[in-house]
Amino acid sequence: NLFPYPIYTVGYGWMYGFAFISRSFIIMALALGFHFSQMMFLWWVEMPHVEKLYGAELETEKPRSANVLVIKNFDIFRSSDVSLVFMLFLFVCCVYMGSRPGGLLDSDIFFIVHCIFWRLVTVLVMGGILLQQKKTKFWTKHFLNIGSTESEGFESWKRLVNMITTIQSLTFLLCAGRLSNYIPENYGSAHHIAQLIFAIMLFCVSMWSFTSTYSVLGDYGWFYGDFFMPPVDGHGLSYNGIYKYLNNPDIYLGNLWRYGLSLASNSWELFFVCVVSHSLQIIFLQIVEKPHTQAVYENHYRSNSALSNALRKEASKVRNHETTVFFANWVRHPISTGALAPSSVQLARAMCNEINMERESFVVELGPGTGPFTEEILSRIGPPGIGKYLGFELNEEFAIGLRNKFPDWEECFLSESADEIGANIRKFNYKKADIVISGLPWAIFTLEIQNRILSEVVENLKVGGKFATFAYLSGLVLPAGQSFKRLLGEYFDKVERSPVVWKNLPPAFVYRCTKLKNRN
Repeated sequence: NLFPYPIYTVGYGWMYGFAFISRSFIIMALALGFHFSQMMFLWWVEMPHVEKLYGAELETEKPRSANVLVIKNFDIFRSSDVSLVFMLFLFVCCVYMGSRPGGLLDSDIFFIVHCIFWRLVTVLVMGGILLQQKKTKFWTKHFLNIGSTESEGFESWKRLVNMITTIQSLTFLLCAGRLSNYIPENYGSAHHIAQLIFAIMLFCVSMWSFTSTYSVLGDYGWFYGDFFMPPVDGHGLSYNGIYKYLNNPDIYLGNLWRYGLSLASNSWELFFVCVVSHSLQIIFLQIVEKPHTQAVYENHYRSNSALSNALRKEASKVRNHETTVFFANWVRHPISTGALAPSSVQLARAMCNEINMERESFVVELGPGTGPFTEEILSRIGPPGIGKYLGFELNEEFAIGLRNKFPDWEECFLSESADEIGANIRKFNYKKADIVISGLPWAIFTLEIQNRILSEVVENLKVGGKFATFAYLSGLVLPAGQSFKRLLGEYFDKVERSPVVWKNLPPAFVYRCTKLKNRN
């Protein structure tokens, strides 16, 4: 659902990756060339073969007349088609003659304004007629009043749309010809070659989008037939072909040829024209086309494309991942969170090893965060009713996440301070803890807070009980880290340090402390 023909599209991403790593336009040019040639193979060899062998599964043929569409379906024996060609020829001649050196139109500004003007005319004329047709059916009524039919009215509309859109595209080509830098300073360099190949690829993608869209929509869909005649069999809303991946591909991909031309012409002015023209087309989509489609097809309308839904799903996974949540909390509350990323599985195992943690143990955890230690603890002490557990987490977002992650232990996650251990143990009618595990950021606490929490830990830990906490590698050399180790020695009868856990960000080690007797 993410990409059509992924082997041929995103499958070449590694080549572009190497080009960026090497910072080489030669590699980029080669990557673009290889990718382009493979896409041509797909288009001219594989796709026709697959469609011939298995049928054009992704495309839905719609009944259509052979009306001219730009130059597609041109018929020299049809007077309207010949008239269009003569009109376009005269249009080009007038612009060319006027733009010769010394002519009235000999100005880059004229071509830029002229191109934007025709895009604006396209949007306003088509949008105005369609909105009025939607409200009053004035276009259709006119043809019925003069003795014609709905179909004849629609045919007249199609000729008007084709004329306006063809002139609009022609004005862009004239503007591109005027603004193009035919021989750039980097002519013939790898950078220039890569630029041209990429421009050709944009043009090809745009043409593929054009043909794929038209093969699905036919004349009825392409020329907004549902504004003029109600949908009938074969003219319903379809999400086959290119529409399987994108909504409105003609709007979003169909304009890539313009950007490709601006890239090949080395003109920022032409790129500006592309952006303005594309923006006006998107406005037309949002104001005219999309509301009408939603109203006509109601439940059949798809708000988001398959590509959009897939990307949203992946983004949701990233957003809800515990590392993302942890980092976001660190950005908002760097002091209380203390670390940029949650602790690793390897550190969690080191915290729970060699402290006599087994089934039926009563474990108190301070600052569980997103739950990396919690998961290891609960897997060792057994389910509720066998093992006992209390977790103290002041961060409400973390606490909610823990309750959702471990629903069987929901009542055991308390939004309480670590110096309230005793009161909450008594509230649950538990005896003193066998083990206390701490994920608290000790380095950011004052000495007074450290003393208060450690005093509470020792007071509510049984004789022979274990206390485990961790410190980052810097704690071995920095004065604050050495001071904390001395403080642990004042509260516990035995203090040991584990080997460094390198698979953690940043590397850390564990202090394992034992209470051998009650303090006076």
